[in-house]
Parts: sequence; C-alpha cells; structure tokens
Amino acid sequence: MKKILLFLILSVALSGCTKASDKNTETQDNSQAYQYQSINVQTFDEMLQNKDFTLVDVHIPEQSHISKTDLFIPYHQIEDNLSQLPQDKEQKIVVYCRSGSMSKTASKALIDMGYKNVYNLLGGKNAYNAYKN
Repeated sequence: MKKILLFLILSVALSGCTKASDKNTETQDNSQAYQYQSINVQTFDEMLQNKDFTLVDVHIPEQSHISKTDLFIPYHQIEDNLSQLPQDKEQKIVVYCRSGSMSKTASKALIDMGYKNVYNLLGGKNAYNAYKN
C-alpha cells in the first residue's frame, strides 16, 4: 500500500513539472527574437544597385560617407534620434561605421527598439572602400 501511495505522489509531482515546462515552451514559441544580420561588402554593393533601404552612418567623429548614405546618427545616440529613423519597423536599415565595431552597437540598439530588418556592414567603410578600389 505504501508503494502504491508513493507511486501516485511521484506521478502527480512529475506531471506537474511537465505542465510547467510546456507553458514555458509555448511562451518561447510565441515570441520571436530578432537579430541584426551581418553582410559582407559584396552583398552590400549588390544591395546598393537597387537600393530599397535606409543607409545609416554611425561612426564618430563624422567623416566621409559611402555614397547613397541617408542619415548620419552617432552610434551611441540611435535611441535619441527615433524621429530621423523610418517609422515602419519592417523597413530595411543598413548600418555602417569606419571599421564595423560602432555599427554592431547601433544595430543591436535598433533591434532593441523594435526594428526587424537591420543589417550591419562587416568591416565598415574601410572594407567597402578596399573592395571598390
């Protein structure tokens, strides 16, 4: 009798753990985690041919820009310049800086702000200029 009672108690306890785990899985399945995408200079150059995105230079201090740049916003001030950014959070945004480190920070900030199509140019303006020359 004690073994049966122990078995029933363990069965109920284990089934309770399974239910809690299922709820956690549902929550994870319903929420999408967006991440920015890193693109190389060749892909970026191809994208520029039929430009359908907002191109943002985030390097400080401001220097020369890649042609067709739409905005200059310092990487650490992205959140403060929401009014300059596209209102449509689905709009493609390509971010670059001189070498790529500041644009990573800015790309993450844009994702945190709710933008879903954010691209970071690997190697930044330096890599793009080397590719073009």
